[in-house]
Amino acid sequence: MISRIRILNFQSHYDSEFTFVKGVNCILGISDTGKSAIIRAIRWLLLSRPLGDSVRSHWGGETSVEIAIDGNVVTRSRDKLDKYQIQAEGEGIQEFKAIGTTVPEEVDRLLNFDITNLQYQLDAPFLLSETPGHVAEFFNKVAKLDKIDTGIANVNSAIRSLEQEIKFKTAEAGKQEEQLKEFDYLPQMEKDVKAAEALDKMFEEMTAERKKLKGLIVGINNISVEINRYSKLLLLEKDVDFIISQHKEKIDKTIEKNSLLKLYNAIKENEAKLNQQVKLLKLEKDVFDILELKKQANTLTEKREALYRLFITVSGYSTQVKRKVSEIASMEAEFEKEMGETCLLCGQPIKKK
Repeated sequence: MISRIRILNFQSHYDSEFTFVKGVNCILGISDTGKSAIIRAIRWLLLSRPLGDSVRSHWGGETSVEIAIDGNVVTRSRDKLDKYQIQAEGEGIQEFKAIGTTVPEEVDRLLNFDITNLQYQLDAPFLLSETPGHVAEFFNKVAKLDKIDTGIANVNSAIRSLEQEIKFKTAEAGKQEEQLKEFDYLPQMEKDVKAAEALDKMFEEMTAERKKLKGLIVGINNISVEINRYSKLLLLEKDVDFIISQHKEKIDKTIEKNSLLKLYNAIKENEAKLNQQVKLLKLEKDVFDILELKKQANTLTEKREALYRLFITVSGYSTQVKRKVSEIASMEAEFEKEMGETCLLCGQPIKKK
């Protein structure tokens, strides 16, 4: 049920709000005060008609119509944008763009209104002036029977379309069968082609074998020429073997000679090292004496450094003592100057040192 309507900048309405109660509600007023404009405003929101800006007030501003129904608020507004808004109870605002006479499906489903829910003052009595066929058509629509008629009509149309398509496809198939008869020779030709392909493959294999045989023959001829060329060298095989054995023996002797020469050089080097070690052993006592003297010198150096540090410390203490003595003398002089000859605390004469 509609509980409230608010109309802004719509025809003669600047900002009008109407609250409704359950039952019949009447809006009274003299002529040309905007009663019919209320119906137009509801129609503008429910059916998105009329199009254009004819319903907008001449003083300008955003035009909007707001309907509160069953706890939800639906608004249609037009300014720079033409849009719908739904604010469900306890939820956020949903916004939809208005296009032509198409009402967003969410708005249509929420309001559940149709053109039959609205009637103007000068309209003919509802259904009384209509033909029986129109009345029957309306009630069929209310009872959803029109959907059955529409479905049957759609099915019959689809059947007719399919029958036409079947006839066309049958005729097309007949034409294609006639065309296929022209190619009855193709199966035999296919067999002949396969046989020709087999022969061609056999020919290619035999050609490849022939090339291989030619290559082998050429290789054999070349090997025969090489054998004839090196037959004279084979007669010199024994002499070559003897020369090789002699050369090998010479290489072995050379290796043995080099080994002996390395051993001799090693012995000479070790003898030189041994002689050097003997000379070092003769200097062992002198080295020990030098090391002992160095050790004593290090000890004396450490003692000298310790004495020097002690001297520096004593010098520092002496300077501090002199400074303290000077401070004490200064303090005594200041004390005598302040106290005078009699003690300010006990009144006794002060003995001067």
